[in-house]
Amino acid sequence: MAKYDSGYFKDFNFNSIMRSAKVDETLLQTVVCRNLYTWWKSFHPKLPSRKDFDILDHLKAAPHIFMIEVLPNHEFLYRTQGEEVINLIGMNNMGKVFSRTCGDKSMENFAIFLHEVIDHRKAIHSYGTMEAMGRAFLHFEAFDLPLINEEGEVTHILGAIASSGKYDEKY
Repeated sequence: MAKYDSGYFKDFNFNSIMRSAKVDETLLQTVVCRNLYTWWKSFHPKLPSRKDFDILDHLKAAPHIFMIEVLPNHEFLYRTQGEEVINLIGMNNMGKVFSRTCGDKSMENFAIFLHEVIDHRKAIHSYGTMEAMGRAFLHFEAFDLPLINEEGEVTHILGAIASSGKYDEKY
């Protein structure tokens, strides 16, 4: 937990990405991420549930939205993936089941990160370049937000990713 609580740090599972659960709102670069984070934060001190999220309330952001379902046995199911998510990451993963040991290195790294979101139960803000996907010229910002059930277990991870301005190497 400590690595997310101390502010932004460079995530070495990916190239050129900064991540933090201690969100500095002055670093928010895109309307999509700012609005989704504001929505998520409006439930504080509780966490929102999957039932609380209605895509119709976020139509303008829909191309940037993705939803991951948490499955038993430490697996994940890519439920929803908007067009801009597909464009930015360069692949369509809808319907894909993946885990930390699925044999696809990028999906394994994503599963490791999603387990961190589950463990921390906080919004994780990320920004940087898509260098890990072979697209260092693409700058992005993303939020990954845990959604819980009535028992308080994380059942889904709601996310948004959007192209952003210049990545600043000093962060």
